[in-house]
Amino acid sequence: MIRALGALARGGLTVEEAILQEERQGPLDPAARAWARDVTSGVLRHQALCEAWMRSLVNDKAPTGWLKRTMLVALYQLLKHDTPAGKIVDETVNLVKRQEGESRGRFVNALLRKAALETEVWRSIVVPDLTGFKKFNSLQWQTLAMSTGLPDWWLKEWLKDYSTTEIELRGLHSFFVRTLERPEFYARIEGKLEGERLKDSENAKEYLARLESEGRNAIIQDRASDFAIQSVHKHLTNWSTSQSLSQTPILDLCAAPGGKSIALSWLGWPVIATDYQAERLELLRSSCERVKNKSIECISWLEVENRAGPLDKLNLWVDAPCSSSGLIGKHPELKTQLKETELNELIEIQAKLLTKAYALSKPGCLLIYSVCSLFKKEGQLQVQQFLSRHSTARLLEEKTLGLDESDSSDGFYFAVLKV
Repeated sequence: MIRALGALARGGLTVEEAILQEERQGPLDPAARAWARDVTSGVLRHQALCEAWMRSLVNDKAPTGWLKRTMLVALYQLLKHDTPAGKIVDETVNLVKRQEGESRGRFVNALLRKAALETEVWRSIVVPDLTGFKKFNSLQWQTLAMSTGLPDWWLKEWLKDYSTTEIELRGLHSFFVRTLERPEFYARIEGKLEGERLKDSENAKEYLARLESEGRNAIIQDRASDFAIQSVHKHLTNWSTSQSLSQTPILDLCAAPGGKSIALSWLGWPVIATDYQAERLELLRSSCERVKNKSIECISWLEVENRAGPLDKLNLWVDAPCSSSGLIGKHPELKTQLKETELNELIEIQAKLLTKAYALSKPGCLLIYSVCSLFKKEGQLQVQQFLSRHSTARLLEEKTLGLDESDSSDGFYFAVLKV
């Protein structure tokens, strides 16, 4: 797990990929893998707070490299685990002595013994109430950044987006708090209308393997995605009825890894699926093969690009590539990997995909747009700009998920348009 944190610090990997990379040094049994995943994700969720704690212990002369990551793991366990503090300290000190010698071991022992006495103080640092953020002093801003682990530009963007009402601010606060906890995972099982919550001890891959051994097909689908699927299903049904048609095809333009396409096909909709990246198209095909779904027609992006005009009686879904900012609970590595310049590049790609989808749409058909992000630049504002460019299109429904205080879903936005 310490090697995994090092791989994540170099960038470009998910937690799961970093754990797999660590296993090259030796395989982990399921319990050890689950523990490594939990601690690695936990350190990333609370890294800003643990780093501030570490700096306070060493008067801002914090260790670096392997020793820093080892200290972060220990501090995270003191912060969030019920393991006795003495055991955490002893195990960490023994590890450091083996790796870096007696002197470093004594140094770490002194720091962690001191940290163990301060645990309750650092546990009391929580996400502050956002309703008064416009009057925050520097200490309150520092607390917000430490407790959430979010870069300043993320915080400023979201507080600009969701500060119109106290309800929005409370929802944003609830989202921040939820992303610091172990996430809930849900799955859609073929033949069942409602999702099933995964056990805390199971990761997605292990869960799917277990169901497959039982002869059942399933896909991992967050509650927000499931809500969007149900809503789109309703709109497609109403549209087909208005056209006096049976269930009509839908073209999923950004289909990989395939969850939406598979879920829609299980609801009876003919699906044509593609993705603009060749490797993602292969991932889509692999997902369809895994659940033995032969009804989805997977086509290359070139076939879409070569279309000169609109497709008759075909609705479209653009689940655009995005920052994935709504997924930071499940993927805390995103908090440090995404750069503001990359966000702007993604916004341009989203606009181009919407333009392409509009060119393929015949008047009167449905166009669905979605992103697993809470940045309004990628969601509401992207759709508003699309509508300003295409005066004949109109908005039938839009929804932002993940900001309700009683909601446990990821952050997600979708809009249903009639072109």
